[in-house]
Amino acid sequence: MLKSKVHVDDGDSDALDRDLRAALALEQKGEKAMAGRVYEDVIRSLPGRPLNSVLQAARVLRARRRHGQAAQAFRHALKRDPENLQAGLELGATLCDGGQLAKARAVFRQRLSLEPGAIPVMMRLGQVEASLSLPTEGIWLQRALACDVDPLDAHLRLARIRLPGPGYLDVLATVHEILRPRSYVEIGVASGSSLALARHPTRAVGVDPHPRIKRRFSVPAVVYRMKSDEFFKEVDLAEALGGASFDLGFIDGLHSFEQTLRDFVNLESRSAPTSVLLLHDCLPLDERTGSWPRTTSFWSGDSWRILPYLMEQRPELGIHVIPCWPTGLVVVTGLDASRGAPPLEARQLDRYRSLSIGAFYRLYVARISSIRNDAAAHGAFFGGLAKAAPAGRG
Repeated sequence: MLKSKVHVDDGDSDALDRDLRAALALEQKGEKAMAGRVYEDVIRSLPGRPLNSVLQAARVLRARRRHGQAAQAFRHALKRDPENLQAGLELGATLCDGGQLAKARAVFRQRLSLEPGAIPVMMRLGQVEASLSLPTEGIWLQRALACDVDPLDAHLRLARIRLPGPGYLDVLATVHEILRPRSYVEIGVASGSSLALARHPTRAVGVDPHPRIKRRFSVPAVVYRMKSDEFFKEVDLAEALGGASFDLGFIDGLHSFEQTLRDFVNLESRSAPTSVLLLHDCLPLDERTGSWPRTTSFWSGDSWRILPYLMEQRPELGIHVIPCWPTGLVVVTGLDASRGAPPLEARQLDRYRSLSIGAFYRLYVARISSIRNDAAAHGAFFGGLAKAAPAGRG
């Protein structure tokens, strides 16, 4: 039987490794009580060990889910180096792992008092306060965004807070399942995640100058490696779809207002009365991520400007918004292939180019018909569209 004894205060990291490995071996043999005593001896030895060794022991203990002992070890490290931001973060995370959220919150707040601009601390604090049902995560995320030009994680989580419920790919999957379109066209294929949602009996066409397809398609799908303007000039969409207009379209291309509007005009001119057109990225998060050109990792561009344009220039269209993560979906119905949008004159577009996101939400989004972002509401809305579709669909 291995005795509960460790090599103490010799500054030898190899000795600490041996002690930790011995405890792990005991755990694997099922001798948990003895392993616990060895771990306790490790903890008692930490005040005499170098800082790096203390942190090493703390991380091993955390990995072994010995949260209480890991927290003790991280506290030893912080006594040596009170300003060690990483040790403070790991202590708070360890307390979270052990379910001690209130103590974790206190640790993160204390770390933030030492370093007010520490973005990782702000984000972890926001997470803990959300877990404690405190409505403050968004505040911490916004503070993090104000301190950093491009904190991707903060943008993603803030978008989750603002747009809860199913994400846009989940909504798209539901649309395909309910509408079962005979023909589907997608502008902006990227990795193929959305195009791969098409299912039998759909025939699909994708357009993207630089697709990076990482998915297999379960239906006949052709991806045209070209810009959408070139595609509409050179390719007969109806022929590509087997001699029919599209039943379902999705625009998720260049993310600029002008290009999104051109794609809309081109698709509408090739639509049928029952065609359904979806637009992505029309609920921007903020001015930086909702602008053109791109300056951030999380980015929706300014394609959202098409909404006020269509609302004013094409009031007869059916326009509905689904507030789904990360930047919403817009559903457009009532398309008219014979009419299309008015000519795209620069002077006419200037007022939409100069519109701020604040004014967009205040003056336009508040007036758009919204579809609640849950399965029941999606089913009811798209089920109604399916009933109005031609009998031959699906």
